[in-house]
Amino acid sequence: MKSKRIAALFLALALIFTLVGCGSSKALRWPDSTLGDRLPAPPVKNGEIIVETADILHARAVDASEKHYQRFIEDCEDRGFTIDSKSDNYSFSAYDEDGYFIEVRYTKSSETIDISINASIEGDFAEFSWPKSEIAGSIPVPKSSIGTISWESENGFVIYVGETSKEDYDDYVNQCYDAGFTIDYSKGDDYFRGVNEAGYHLNLDYKWNQTMFVRMDTAEALGKEPPEKTPSSEEPSVPTETTPTQTKPVETDPPIETSTPEPTETPSTEPERVSYSTNDYETAKKGNSGVFSYVDRGANYDIYWIIDFDAGYVYYFTEGNGEESCDRLAIESGDLNDVLIITYHDGGDEWSYGLHFNYKNNPSKLIMQDNNGFEYEYTTTDLTKALELRDGKTIRDY
Repeated sequence: MKSKRIAALFLALALIFTLVGCGSSKALRWPDSTLGDRLPAPPVKNGEIIVETADILHARAVDASEKHYQRFIEDCEDRGFTIDSKSDNYSFSAYDEDGYFIEVRYTKSSETIDISINASIEGDFAEFSWPKSEIAGSIPVPKSSIGTISWESENGFVIYVGETSKEDYDDYVNQCYDAGFTIDYSKGDDYFRGVNEAGYHLNLDYKWNQTMFVRMDTAEALGKEPPEKTPSSEEPSVPTETTPTQTKPVETDPPIETSTPEPTETPSTEPERVSYSTNDYETAKKGNSGVFSYVDRGANYDIYWIIDFDAGYVYYFTEGNGEESCDRLAIESGDLNDVLIITYHDGGDEWSYGLHFNYKNNPSKLIMQDNNGFEYEYTTTDLTKALELRDGKTIRDY
């Protein structure tokens, strides 16, 4: 199955849409806000506004046919949402020339159109100075100094760099690779992931309108252990002991008798558990027992999954966006080396997700496949911290 990599924020929005129940039909009143005015009103009467802020608008239109969906997409394109557009039978995403992003999905079984629009961050772009922290100094300074710093600390940062052509982005990826971000690296046409020997994690994405997304985190901030350093060949070698040649007999005292010490038992060492699970690594590879924790860290908030085989539940929640609830779902079947199935039961609506390791017997990455066939990737995170965050949420059973 082919992973579809898109920005972590937009992955989170897609998940929110899937997790929100339809509810009863009611008249849809399309907002006349700045974001609402960017889009045409859906060509249906019923629906609801799920979230509306200055930066995000989520809406759901109900009692919608495929013709309604196609007509709405055409209306969006007429409004200028044609840049970097991606579409298939039942989903569409695109930017307009001002950097506003929309994502639209049609669910045939429930006859709903899910709509999201995100405000452009380009209005915040200006000349900025590259951070002076140690972690920021581990990668080259980009060619462009136009953009915005979303946040920064000694443990990492998120920066949007504007006025960056695709050629500039490709060149910057190569510079970062040459700077040592070669551990566990992966890359595609519009993304790069890598770790250096200090344990700094680098995420690069090429986005709309010549914009590059740069995120860095320390291993400690992500709840990970720094990679083991390879012993240097320049380390001094230990000299071998030589016995000097004796030129004449040496007088020695008679040997002193000593008692032989009692043998001591060597303490048994149990395998050490990994930071993201209650298991040691060999047990974690089996993917069918204990507790696991995974996260997708976005520019604005993070998405967590906790798989608890011991209790028989999976937990889903977000952190950093003000959401105070956590979804709890029973494990129906399977394991993480095959596919673990969970199902949402919301009134009369049901939909299922599948969770599995990206590669068999390798628990370092989790794949979640939603009910529309889209796949999302998550990486391991410190279990203790994830459980602390979960325990601060209100549990919502489905």
